[in-house]
Amino acid sequence: MKKRNIFYLLVTICLPLFSLLFTSSSTGISGNANNGCICHSININTTNLNITGVPTSGYQLGSTYTLTVSVSNPSYAYPGTVGGFDMTCSDGAFTAGAGTQLNGSKEILHAVPDTMTNGSSSWNIDWTAPTSGYGPIIFRLAGNACNGNGTSGGDQPYRDIFWFDVDTVASAAPLVSNVLVSNITATTATIDASIVSNGGTTTPTVEYGLTATLGTVDTLNPQPVGGTAAVPVNKVLINLSPNTTYYFSVGAVNDKGNTSSQIATFTTLAPNATSNIEAIELLVYPNPARNVIYISKDKASALKHLTICNLMGELRPMNSVNIDANTLRCDIAELSPGIYFIYGKLGDKDLVKKIIIQ
Repeated sequence: MKKRNIFYLLVTICLPLFSLLFTSSSTGISGNANNGCICHSININTTNLNITGVPTSGYQLGSTYTLTVSVSNPSYAYPGTVGGFDMTCSDGAFTAGAGTQLNGSKEILHAVPDTMTNGSSSWNIDWTAPTSGYGPIIFRLAGNACNGNGTSGGDQPYRDIFWFDVDTVASAAPLVSNVLVSNITATTATIDASIVSNGGTTTPTVEYGLTATLGTVDTLNPQPVGGTAAVPVNKVLINLSPNTTYYFSVGAVNDKGNTSSQIATFTTLAPNATSNIEAIELLVYPNPARNVIYISKDKASALKHLTICNLMGELRPMNSVNIDANTLRCDIAELSPGIYFIYGKLGDKDLVKKIIIQ
């Protein structure tokens, strides 16, 4: 945690000129942390403000910390004195606890004044750090030590700035899991994975290419990630070549090391392989298949233009025999093993089915 007292003392000279007029309130007035108020003199007293609860090494992305906000003034160590505060953060989110209230997720203030003990008041507040991005996080805190007479006379408010940096030191190399590829088209594919940063900050990437040596690196989102819990990341790869097999691996690097998933593959679709196709599927069995398949559909015998297409976009007609009005038998013995798409036309509807030939 760091403080910018000199800088902020200069700022507080100017801020009251632009402040809105507030009246004193025992339940707190939002906006004072940033704008101040002109019902009290600001920063010309002995009131001290402090925030504790974030490790000196910095915050972990996505972690929740219980902050202790304190307002103290040795001149107010007598019965009847109370303290109040208003605080904002530049990122993350507060959770209201006993004696506090929220004004959005990034501003928190006292709900009732806290009776001072030996000239000090304090509140415990949960703050959750953002799940991605780098620090520092800025906390603007306004506090007031009050004599409890119900007016602004004799009170001693103060404002200060604190900031906490992100902890970039991890306990171990990151973990990569749940690597999936989906939404494959002729030119795009979506890569998903889960990253455990093990503290610190981790940069997730996907590397892909036409061979197992890969070669093209792209970042996954969000960027970077941190904390100790699994964070889902993803990336849509674009400008891929149709009918092409790609090799890919998801990687993650932090200050303790680099981890990569096993190399896997996906194959983009043939151009126009699914264009103008209505979402009506054929029932094809067995699938995977070898030598012969059966196509089942209401009025299957009326199917026209029955063709099969490989991932290279090569179309060929299918030889079929009517088993009954709803079933066709097709010979596939001459086809090489691989992934194929069967197309047919029933009336004005186009039908499609993906099959695997072994």
